[in-house]
Amino acid sequence: MEQRRLGEAERHRPEREVLGLARLVRRQGRRDAVAMANVGGTKVVMFGGGSDTWEWDGNNWTYRSPAQSPSARQYLQGATRNGNVLIFGGASGNTSFNDTWLWDGTNWAQQSPASPPGARNRFAMGPTGTGVLMFGGYKGATTTAETWEWAGNAWVARPNGPGARLGVFLAAR
Repeated sequence: MEQRRLGEAERHRPEREVLGLARLVRRQGRRDAVAMANVGGTKVVMFGGGSDTWEWDGNNWTYRSPAQSPSARQYLQGATRNGNVLIFGGASGNTSFNDTWLWDGTNWAQQSPASPPGARNRFAMGPTGTGVLMFGGYKGATTTAETWEWAGNAWVARPNGPGARLGVFLAAR
């Protein structure tokens, strides 16, 4: 997929507010990208639908060029944890992933937990008071009810959720 930077005219249109995310995703040919707030709560980060990273600062989108980055994918999920963005999984074609990455505002760093959850896509993730919760999704040829929690440096299996499902949403309250 071709990567390109937004031109000045595209970045400074009046419709650049939060709806700019949907416009950027469409304009850049993205499908199933994930966006989440991070970096001290001052920016929104978008990754997925390709292999590039963008940040929204409330006024403009900025293309980021990290030294290391996850491979191109869609159907991944992410959540904010301790000022960093955590992403997991996703798919590219018929290949699903079970890798974990952290964005610190400058670079993506792949994490190496001892026992990661199985590869999956179309699952849900959301922050908790102690970590990031992941639930469900499409795992192999089946839909799962597995629940996992990222505890800062490891994935911990939790009791299964309320029935296997995919395409669900988790939010903290």
